[in-house]
Amino acid sequence: MVDHVIQQFLALRFAEQPGYLLDQVLRYMPIRDVLLRLDEIRVVTDDVRGIGFTFENDGFGSFLIDQTLTVRGGARPRPDGGEDYYRIEDGVAGAEPIESVSFDDAPTVNPLRFTADGETLYWIDSRGRDTAALVAQDMASGARTVLAQDARVDIPEAMFNPITGRVEAYPATYLTTEWIALDAAVKADLDFLQGALKGEISIASRTHADDLWVVGVDAVTSAPAA
Repeated sequence: MVDHVIQQFLALRFAEQPGYLLDQVLRYMPIRDVLLRLDEIRVVTDDVRGIGFTFENDGFGSFLIDQTLTVRGGARPRPDGGEDYYRIEDGVAGAEPIESVSFDDAPTVNPLRFTADGETLYWIDSRGRDTAALVAQDMASGARTVLAQDARVDIPEAMFNPITGRVEAYPATYLTTEWIALDAAVKADLDFLQGALKGEISIASRTHADDLWVVGVDAVTSAPAA
């Protein structure tokens, strides 16, 4: 019964956030159990395409996994309490970190995700500025581009295209939360949601086909009725 519940839970999480699920599996399960659990998900969801994946976790505390279930990077804790971030290609971690984050910066410097092609890594990064910004890092050159920042508050997260993995919008919360589109393809959707729903919205997930969104609304934050 317990195994069945775990199986159903993993299947649900896979359907919603496959990268999140694999990250949790790689962190907390022995490798033989990883293969077993992924095989169970294959049976339940019938939606895992050619995983064939093995990776020996040698001291990594977390992983960066794209929506195709490709492991793109991982983080190892440093003795000073910070994190070293490594790129992982073809199941092999690089010899040197692509980024090192100190203990002082760690709370407001976080990699978000790679694009599906692995060419861009998105970060929330507060280094060298008063508030955390949304930053894109080109993996070929290492060049960084600030995509969005707000002088009033940190940018906490972003919304990504479910197919390409490219960033499309981000929220800024100053007194209330406002979703700001970076891609015209989602601007009309966000404008509609923010106009039609009374309160602050959150985007929980989107289907791979992007025809359905799961949206939460906090009505407590809406203006009181006159």
